[in-house]
Amino acid sequence: MSTRLKSSRPEISLNRIYGGNGQVKVNVCLPETHKYEWGQDTVEAISVTRAQAQALGQDLLAFANEMEEEAEYE
Repeated sequence: MSTRLKSSRPEISLNRIYGGNGQVKVNVCLPETHKYEWGQDTVEAISVTRAQAQALGQDLLAFANEMEEEAEYE
């Protein structure tokens, strides 16, 4: 089960996910995701501005401190 969380930026989507073994995780979706070849592996990277990085950092700290807010649906 997942719950959409309030984000500091409209282009950043956050979802709280309940995983196995009682783990609670956050899924971060950003508009600019790129795939890169890194040796034999393919890795995904995100591209954020300084303002987006600041907002994402605040959102992740809120999640880490169990202070995240659920998004309101209209």
